[in-house]
Amino acid sequence: MPRSVPLTMLVAVLLVSTLGAQVDALILRPGPGCGAPEPQLSITPPVIGAPMTLTLESVFPNAPSWVWFSVGPVTPATIPGTPCEVYIDYLNPANVFLFDAFVTDANGNKSWTLTGGFPDPSLLGDEFVLQTRVCNPAGGGPLLNDYLSNGIGIRFGDRVSGNGCTPGYWKQSHHFFAWPSAHLPSDPFSSVFFDAFPGMSLVDVLHAGGGGMQALGRHAVAAYLNASSGTVGSLLTPAEVVSMFSVAAQSADAAVVENLKDAFEDLNQLGCNL
Repeated sequence: MPRSVPLTMLVAVLLVSTLGAQVDALILRPGPGCGAPEPQLSITPPVIGAPMTLTLESVFPNAPSWVWFSVGPVTPATIPGTPCEVYIDYLNPANVFLFDAFVTDANGNKSWTLTGGFPDPSLLGDEFVLQTRVCNPAGGGPLLNDYLSNGIGIRFGDRVSGNGCTPGYWKQSHHFFAWPSAHLPSDPFSSVFFDAFPGMSLVDVLHAGGGGMQALGRHAVAAYLNASSGTVGSLLTPAEVVSMFSVAAQSADAAVVENLKDAFEDLNQLGCNL
């Protein structure tokens, strides 16, 4: 049986912000479902700091419906004896997840606005495929009274190579020579970032122990130095690091803080080439 996945999980997966100009979120392989009157599924690609919208339009008001997704790429398959093309991985139930079960509105439509999310380098190049099944309350659909929407795929860029140095590298005095010329270890943290650590310098935050905001601070400084270096080859720009830290630090949400810390940590562990 397909597995049910909480909406928040797919939000976390799909709202992978694009990592600079190198990584574009692309809409892929829109294709037909069962033919007219076919429900239409569309999605806007995510960008840093912007919400993403998933929209279903149909001619079936107040219709029980389901959105499913699979991790792709998936080879489309036709259901025998029907005109219906399936874009999710229905032949492999372990890769079929329920995004949402719902009833369309009085116009036959439904939309989801998904906000938040941060880059996860491990997802670069990954693709997710979504498709909706809409029940025609009046009956007569080509698939047990139901209709399938078109399929939508979204891919978050291509796998790219990059480097990153850890907080442990940047905090050591014998590595201060590698700091970008525009910054000194003694510069106030607030001269670069939202002032989440009053009175502390950049190197103070690198030395701070503990989890939560302290851990995010360490990895944010390292990510910023990597991005500001002309040598490291970070996948982020300095402005992106600063912006993402500001959003997380002011969110007062421990999960958001932890997710961004993990993302920065992944980038900072890509391998130091200094």
